Amino acid sequence: MRNNRFYSRVDTFAKIIWILILIMLFSVMSIIILQFGQGPYAVILSSLIIISLSLLLIVSFLVTSYMSIDKNAKLVKYKAGPFKGEINIDKIRKIKLNTRKYVGLKISLSFKKGMIIYYHKYDSIYFTPELSEEFCEQLKEINPNIEIVP
Repeated sequence: MRNNRFYSRVDTFAKIIWILILIMLFSVMSIIILQFGQGPYAVILSSLIIISLSLLLIVSFLVTSYMSIDKNAKLVKYKAGPFKGEINIDKIRKIKLNTRKYVGLKISLSFKKGMIIYYHKYDSIYFTPELSEEFCEQLKEINPNIEIVP
């Protein structure tokens, strides 16, 4: 069996927002360099470090937001930027589809509806996979007791 990786869906509106944020951060970085190019280096350096870290964080979210299913270990592994973890598939109780309202860890780059995965007694995570039906089918193959709520 192989691992299957399901990346977070990024819709057109979300792409535009992410691109605008990146452009804004690059613009602020350019303005700081031009304004304070000959000024106090502490201001320039600290500003550039903060903006660079912000850019790095955003790019890491855009590149690494996914969940993978390890059928042999019966685990769902997730990664979103610096955040990562795993969920035992046998502990998944329910998956609620087509929802947007959620507070907590989100593996999502989209503004469209996604799914909430409920596991253990009180834990949950929000995810917007590109292939949500296939994702649910693969989980149900491993744990047929998972309740899928449309």
